[in-house]
Amino acid sequence: MTQRQKMLKSLSEQVIPLLIKNSFYGKFPHYYRKADNRIEMLVFMTYKYGGAFNIEISTIFPGCEKELSNYYTQEFQTLDDVTVYSTNKRYRLEGMFDGWFYYTDVYKSKEPLTIFKTFDYYESVGEQKSKNFIPNEKQVLVQKADDYLYSKISSEVNRQMESAYNWWNKYSTPKKMKRYKY
Repeated sequence: MTQRQKMLKSLSEQVIPLLIKNSFYGKFPHYYRKADNRIEMLVFMTYKYGGAFNIEISTIFPGCEKELSNYYTQEFQTLDDVTVYSTNKRYRLEGMFDGWFYYTDVYKSKEPLTIFKTFDYYESVGEQKSKNFIPNEKQVLVQKADDYLYSKISSEVNRQMESAYNWWNKYSTPKKMKRYKY
């Protein structure tokens, strides 16, 4: 089983059942929950280079005028086509490293940005890359992928979902929302 398959298996056993228990429906990676005046949405967004994902949430208000509805598309989409990506205001879970949940080996390095500031840089090292990977002298292993890691990440997702539910409660009524910026 690949690391991705192990991570998806852990999410389907530990995270998705709790979403369903809390009235969400859908299939990976998009989940929805309908309330009286809104639809709450969640997406598992895969890192384009692999080995990680993050979770973004949002809410739309389909019965409201466009400026209060929290979706930005030019034309209203059918409710079947609306996703978190269609919204102005979103919330992203913190992740474990730099906003992402990595399920690989992770190396951290401090690189000078200027002479006064530094930033943390995380490098994901997956199964294939780890065979030939030699960290440089500035890199430190901060996460080792093992069979326990997938369960640990799923538990952390469930822990961070508390902040998602708080965000949904905060935005449970229509408000004029500015376009989301990262």
